[in-house]
Formats: sequence, C-alpha cells, structure tokens
Amino acid sequence: MKLKHLGIFLLLSTMAVFSACSDDDDDKGGVDLAQEIKGDYFGALDVTVSEDVAEPTSNIINATAIAKNEIQLDLKEFTYIEGGIGIKIRDIKLEKIKLKGKEGDIELTENTQTIKISVGGAPIDAKVKTNGTVKGKKMSLVLDIDAAGLDIEVKFNGDLLGDVASTLYDMEEEWGLEVDQEGGEVYGYLPGPKGYWGSSNIGAIFLSGFTKKGLCVTQSEESRNGKYAVRIETLDSKGGNMFGQTIPKVTSGSLFLGKFDLGQLEHGTLECTQFGIPFDKKPLSLSAYYKYTSGGVFYRVPEGGTIDKPETAPEGTKDKCSINAVLYEISSDDDAYITGKDTYSDPRIVAKAMFTSGDTDGYKLFSVNFDYVEGKTYDKSKKYRFAIIASSSAEGNSFSGAPDSVLYLDDIEVTYEK
Repeated sequence: MKLKHLGIFLLLSTMAVFSACSDDDDDKGGVDLAQEIKGDYFGALDVTVSEDVAEPTSNIINATAIAKNEIQLDLKEFTYIEGGIGIKIRDIKLEKIKLKGKEGDIELTENTQTIKISVGGAPIDAKVKTNGTVKGKKMSLVLDIDAAGLDIEVKFNGDLLGDVASTLYDMEEEWGLEVDQEGGEVYGYLPGPKGYWGSSNIGAIFLSGFTKKGLCVTQSEESRNGKYAVRIETLDSKGGNMFGQTIPKVTSGSLFLGKFDLGQLEHGTLECTQFGIPFDKKPLSLSAYYKYTSGGVFYRVPEGGTIDKPETAPEGTKDKCSINAVLYEISSDDDAYITGKDTYSDPRIVAKAMFTSGDTDGYKLFSVNFDYVEGKTYDKSKKYRFAIIASSSAEGNSFSGAPDSVLYLDDIEVTYEK
C-alpha cells in the first residue's frame, strides 16, 4: 500500500516537472509581441495643454523592440501654441514598455516613468504615464505628461508604415532654361530635373514691362552643400497699369513644382502659377536647408485696396518666408491645377506641410510633417498632384511683402511611404 502511494506520488511529481518545463518552453517560445508591432506609426496627434486643446497635427511615433514583449517608444517632437508662439517639446523617449495580449490585439501596459524632455529648448524632468493598444496595424496611444507643473495630454492614433523612402532636390542637377509656355522666349534658368520646377520669373519680367531688369529666382553659389543653391527674392515692381493689367507694387519671388503659364493672364496674375506634378506616393514629411533675410519696408494691400497702391505697414513689421507643400487629388491629367489664387483652400487638397520663418543667422534646417485633411487619406487607387511652394514673402499671394527679402534654399527632401 505504501509502495502504491509512493508510485502515485512519483508519477504526479514527474508530471508536474514536465508541465513546468513545458510552461518554461512556451514562455521562451511563442510570439514575441514586440517584434509584431515594431516600426514607425504615422497618424494624428492631439495635444491638450492645461485644458487648452490644440489643432490636430500629423506625427510619427517609433516603436523599437528592446526585449521579448517589451518596446521603447520615441516621439521626437511636437508643438503647442501659447500666446501665439509655438513651443516645441522634444525628445520623448519611453523605455521598457511591457506588452501583453495576443497577435493582432496587443496592449501597452500602463507605465509611469520620469524622463528628461526639452520644452521650448529648456531641459525639464517630466513624469510620463503611458497607456495604449495596437490592434492590427493601428496604434492608439495616450501620454499624460507632468512637466514641472505643466499638464500635457497627448493622444495619438496612427497606422504602421510600410517601406519609407525620400527624394532629394539638391539644386545640383543641371539647371535648364525656363521658357514661356506661349511664345517660347527664355526667361532665366531653373534647377533640374527638367520640367519639374516653375518660378515667378516670367510674371516678374512681364510686370516690369519685359525689361528683364531683375529675376525673382536665380542660381546662387551661396550653397549649404555642394556648388549651388537657389536664390529667391521679392522685387519692387513699382505699381501702375500696363496693357489694361494692374501692376503690383510688390512681386514675391517663388519657386514651385509645376509651371508658370502666361497664357492664363486673362484670368488674373495668380492664375498663371499652376502648382503640381504627378505623384503616386504618400508624403510624410518635408525638410530643407534655408537662410533668410527680410527686406526693409513692408507693404500690405488692405482689404478693399488695390495691389498697385499698398499701405506701408507699421514700423517694425518684418517679412517672412514660407516653404510649403500640398498633395491634391485629380480625376485625370486634364484637371485644372491649383493656382496662387486658391493654393491652400482648394477642396481637392488631401494633405499639407506648412513652414514659415523670419530672419536667420546662416543656413538652418527645418522639417515638418504632412497634416492630412480630416476625413481624407492617401489612396493608391487614385491620382494626385504634388507641389512644393517656396516664397520669399509669405503673404506674396496677396501682393504684400518687403522688397529685397531674400530666401536661399538647398537640399529639399520629401519623405514618403512607397
């Protein structure tokens, strides 16, 4: 009887050992949830600072697998507005976020840690609480940040990106002749690739009575990298009337992906700038090196005023440059272009990247993400045009700005999902 009991005990003990070993093997094997969700997520970022809700923007959050079922989250930068000033928050790096759940339905377990972040350029110790999920390829994330008494809530909803690549316009490719679409007359030179870029040169020459006294867009050896950069200048076109056309006092220099068609002049000067080239990728970010010097006197066309007689802005008003990009949908290659008249309000726009700046001390790098219009997204089955638009006067589309404002631009890069 005792031997029988001993045998049963040994049998049960052996089963328990094998069961424990099996459990250990399952823990060592199985799906690594960190490997399942690692990568870059692109989507909408909603920021609330001390109960003030900012406009949603687009951003990228990176998830890196650092151990089995454990990730690190990186949010490089976002901006909130306080008193009309953009405050940048940088360097949010959250380590050792543990995962649980199953493939396709993964939870980021609640985690609180103290990290050092940059708020407006100042290093601050911040306590960050993290909650989130990844369902399929969609990440939903909430960060509650206490930065020295500043309460920041960040909500993110984004999709896992596929292969990411970029196109660099380095201004080194052979510069070609800029030719009038109608008469074939040469109006200066533009950077390559051939047929990609247009400028306000043709318009500026027309507005100066075809004297070619000055061009808005020229090649420059004041480059940040390589031999060449592009120089963009706002001109004093004097104002007046010519051939029944009102001539503005201020003509902003602009370089853009697209073409300038003087044949559209009967519809208005701004209709001549036709923005966009065919594009079959999902744009994510726009970056470039630039330097800028604003001109002296700023002229602004008041509401109800005329472009040939702008008002002198109050003393101290400074010009700004703008470097923007838009993606817009078309149904066929024959569709109308977005023009200078409706550049950022056209209902066909799917995404925008917007940047403005005042004076700089030498070349600076900027990088902005594309913000997708609410309810719209990139669809591979549809047709699109894409335009980068750089102007030496940010208000140039209303013929306002400061003559002699100069923008230099080099190494323009567009990052996109293939």
